[in-house]
Amino acid sequence: MTNLFKFHDHRPKTLEIGETFPNIKLTNGGYFNELVDDYLLVILLSVYCKACISALEELSIFLEAHGPVNLLILADGPDEKIEYLRNEFPENVSISKYAVHDMKEKLKTDNTPWLYGVARNGVVLKSYVCGNEYYKLVYEDARASLDSNSG
Repeated sequence: MTNLFKFHDHRPKTLEIGETFPNIKLTNGGYFNELVDDYLLVILLSVYCKACISALEELSIFLEAHGPVNLLILADGPDEKIEYLRNEFPENVSISKYAVHDMKEKLKTDNTPWLYGVARNGVVLKSYVCGNEYYKLVYEDARASLDSNSG
């Protein structure tokens, strides 16, 4: 009977705020750390996930409203779908093929779509499920952090 009400932690496993985002190799031959300027928004998704497709649609709306954003999309899926994404988003958006099992193993993230806000030093500042309100929140927090550090 004691197991009946046993606590189960159903939160997705993700990198924790304060952890360093791993310097993973990207499909273009470069490395993650080469993309981080003042901040970087990182989106993990799979083309097989309906919520991920919805998150991409919301991302397009967000980018139209906010202009260029330092952004990396790590996407699981076949090459032709990844290429399609590259053609759909502006050139300043980095898109790299990245398998779901690598997201789990190397990035400790077992849920897609997922959004990280990463600082210049590679430290995770924000960690959320993807969606338009969260894109705004992470972006605005990153900008506010930069503004407070530059003054």
